[in-house]
Amino acid sequence: MEQLDRTLAQRIIESLGSLGTPPNRGFQYFTVGLDQQIQILIKEYLDGLLPPPSNGGTFKLIQGDFGCGKTHFLYCILREARQRGYATALVQLSLRECPFDKAAKVYQAIARRISIPIELEERETADPEGCGFPEVLRRFADAIQEAGGEEAVTTWLRKFLRRVPVEIVPFRVACISFLEAYLKGDDATEQTMEQWLLGMEVPRTEYRSRGVFARLEESNAMGMITSMIQVVRGLSLGDYRVPGVVLAFDEMDRTMSISAKRSQTLLDNLRRLVDSAVGGGLPGVMMIYAVPPEFMRTTVADYPALKQRLHSITPFGPNNPSAPVIDLEDLLPEAGKLLAEIGSRILDIYLVARQITLDKKIQQEHAKVLAEIVSRDSAASGTRRAYVKSWIALLNDQVAQGERALSEEELAGLASGYLEETFAEPSESATYQDL
Repeated sequence: MEQLDRTLAQRIIESLGSLGTPPNRGFQYFTVGLDQQIQILIKEYLDGLLPPPSNGGTFKLIQGDFGCGKTHFLYCILREARQRGYATALVQLSLRECPFDKAAKVYQAIARRISIPIELEERETADPEGCGFPEVLRRFADAIQEAGGEEAVTTWLRKFLRRVPVEIVPFRVACISFLEAYLKGDDATEQTMEQWLLGMEVPRTEYRSRGVFARLEESNAMGMITSMIQVVRGLSLGDYRVPGVVLAFDEMDRTMSISAKRSQTLLDNLRRLVDSAVGGGLPGVMMIYAVPPEFMRTTVADYPALKQRLHSITPFGPNNPSAPVIDLEDLLPEAGKLLAEIGSRILDIYLVARQITLDKKIQQEHAKVLAEIVSRDSAASGTRRAYVKSWIALLNDQVAQGERALSEEELAGLASGYLEETFAEPSESATYQDL
């Protein structure tokens, strides 16, 4: 586990205290209540079905309201995947910037975010910065050249990359053109083909003159995603071979009010990915899609083909790891206990970040009572986020105003302002956008 130094602790406290969201590093220090689900996914998929020789695939839909820990869950499984050498990508979906009904935009997001942890120190983060598909290719070429010289890279291009089976052949041609330019120092071609691989606009004459006779379009975007995964899935370096790919999609907006046409396209795209992952079209791939509960109740309800695929007789768990839906709301009956444990762990992080000492007996009692208040008053929505923001605000107050034991009434007063503002019933126009 990554060592908790002061800098990392400060990053954690700032992220939790300001936005109530986990940072991409250090989240494991305050992970509580997800162990069973994560361990099932590790045993059944990351260490079981996905890597060779099984080369299977799976799709999981993570269900939970905003602020209940979906992103944290995604971070946990992505970190476990990276520790095992998997290629990963976390894509944040939004109705305007990256909607799932626009497959070309989804391709662009994956191409920008996908990464492979070649170095061991890269395996501690869930969502690394400075990554992307072209950089993945560069790094593999560099590593092969460092290990075996220029001839080894040439052999790799000729005997491996040219033979990788892909759904869209121009994608493979673009990969080869990009790498040959990179290795030769042809900056102009390298830049052109990097833009092509990222799904950016490139003049037709520029890519056609390099033997690539297609570009990213809405009609071929799903095939482009598949082709990228196929290339990544086959990468190897000495004893290291990419065991699989984990793609996580985090729905940042509610999709209830999008048009019927857009909703149909979104669900069509999702069904295609479900079928590809589970049906064998994308071997070694885990697709994870995180959504609020109303996605299943409303959006999917009108699409029988997907509804039937995502239906399960019994919930996800040790007795049924194949269930496609993982419901984080199932953790809510123990919310008070879970939040108190989260609070205790955040306290330890806070003390490292601030380089101070506090009376742990007093503060752990605060953590416990505040957990009971938040879990009782915030119903099901945003429980974890409400708690961590309130808890860090309380700790800041204890440092600024002096440490003292607070009554339940005082703690309730501290939390009430945040809870009332956050969980007041919004008007429909304030909650959803008609797009």
